[in-house]
Amino acid sequence: KGFLSTGDFESVELCLDRRSDIREWDTFDVLDVGKRSDDGVTIVPQYNTEWVVNDGLKMCFIATSDGVYFPISRADASWVDLNNLDSPGACDTTKGISLYNATSNVLVCICRCGYVGDTCSAGCPNNCSGHGECLENGLCSCSATRTGVDCGEFNCPSGLQGKRCSGQGLCKEDATCECEDNFMGVDCSTTKVLPQEVATPSSFDDFQTSQVPDEPPSQISSAPSPSITPSRVGFDKSKIMYFWKILDRKVQGVQAKYEKFVSPEGSHTARNNGAN
Repeated sequence: KGFLSTGDFESVELCLDRRSDIREWDTFDVLDVGKRSDDGVTIVPQYNTEWVVNDGLKMCFIATSDGVYFPISRADASWVDLNNLDSPGACDTTKGISLYNATSNVLVCICRCGYVGDTCSAGCPNNCSGHGECLENGLCSCSATRTGVDCGEFNCPSGLQGKRCSGQGLCKEDATCECEDNFMGVDCSTTKVLPQEVATPSSFDDFQTSQVPDEPPSQISSAPSPSITPSRVGFDKSKIMYFWKILDRKVQGVQAKYEKFVSPEGSHTARNNGAN
């Protein structure tokens, strides 16, 4: 929690909530407030000794400068972080923190998650997150669906710009991609070509020829139509209905001639005409 001042001020009261389910070490038994430094990464202890409220879960204090604050647990001031010195001691500095108490002459190694032993030399990062085998060299051999130094990442296919699921889908626990609506493929790198919605009649009955004018619509031009691509083809219902009526009339005319030809009267007329 933090604040940014827009003018001069003396102090302001801030209250921070502290979670009770965070792993703690016996050495880090002092509750304090940390302030994020200008680099945006380092948290600097404030060595606060005066509290408005401090019951272990809520920590209220008086801030005299603006910034972002965090509830932290730190070691007592009598402990020295040897990792910042030229001779860090026996601890593996990449896997733990070396602390020395000059008062009691005690050296302890606080191991990072996944490492164990007096010098934190054994183990793997985060115990391979429970999805891999910790090898003797301290590296994780991850299962097929996991990747990363601690096997903490789902091993989904990488696509565009080396991003998992091309940054266009959800990387699921089974190491497969669930693509966003407009993308497809195992790595979601392919853009879907969506079909154009075209209004089409459900049947020929939809054409009510009795409602079609005898003359073509004014927008119909006798000039040659420009070339168009299939993706741009649409239906102009008025034009279709007009030409359908013309076709219907021609069909009716052919049918009438056929019926006259096959009728007895029509056949007799045809023979007489042939005799003449």
